[in-house]
Amino acid sequence: MKKLKNHIFTHAENIVIGGDVASLLFAFSNDYHITFTEPQRPFFFDKFSTGEPKEKIWDFLFLQMMYRGKILGVYPNQSIRREEDIIKIITNENSLLKYKFKNVFCLDPTMLSGLSATETKDRLHRVVHEVKLSSSPHNLEYHYNGDEFIKEMFFKTLLGTQKRIFCCSELRESALNDFKYGEVTLRYKLKSLLEGLGLRGPGNGKDKFLPLKLTPVTRTVVPMEHHLYEDERIKFIEYDEDKLWNSQISSHIKKWSESSRWMDLGTTGTCRMLLSSVK
Repeated sequence: MKKLKNHIFTHAENIVIGGDVASLLFAFSNDYHITFTEPQRPFFFDKFSTGEPKEKIWDFLFLQMMYRGKILGVYPNQSIRREEDIIKIITNENSLLKYKFKNVFCLDPTMLSGLSATETKDRLHRVVHEVKLSSSPHNLEYHYNGDEFIKEMFFKTLLGTQKRIFCCSELRESALNDFKYGEVTLRYKLKSLLEGLGLRGPGNGKDKFLPLKLTPVTRTVVPMEHHLYEDERIKFIEYDEDKLWNSQISSHIKKWSESSRWMDLGTTGTCRMLLSSVK
């Protein structure tokens, strides 16, 4: 362990920092290495304009990068920090890994420790509340509410009978800890919305129903924009996967993921060429 702590890896000259679809696409298309504190797998309802689920593409690219040895650290990692021309990663097991680099491309500054913002802003965040729902059977899959707090609702059934609602909103950083956007307010507002859509609680005898029961499970907060940073050794870039994606790339990756030639050089090259052509 002591030898590993002092060792400096030199095989990763170009390193991407970020764990979302955009970061994986950028790293894969350029044959770069990638690292992140937490993987940011998309939700089941996130889709490209072609209708392709983003989580499916994320899974495919993640496995591609993993099989090729392009993921640095032992994810999830505690922290990532730059010191001179070394990227230092502290894993969840408190191991220190050092990588000498030529270029670092940062798509998610929140994953890089030690940065000082040159300009801060009241950042817009995507907030997704996952809520456990106890109700009678229903056929709802999606509802657009348009409200500032509960903009959209996606419904999903887990493990046969467990029902979930995913409530999506976009909030400024200054509003994230405001009571009116918290779990208590969410339960009251969501209950009223669901009753308005005709949902009732679990059955309790003939034509009798218990009250709807809503139990918050998780709250996911992801910045949709970042503060401004400057670092002489780090390139901060924005990479929009939605502008990059098209039907030709979607079709190629679909056929590739369904084949047994995952590591084929020709198929890999074609995919990278298609991705590069729309940059």
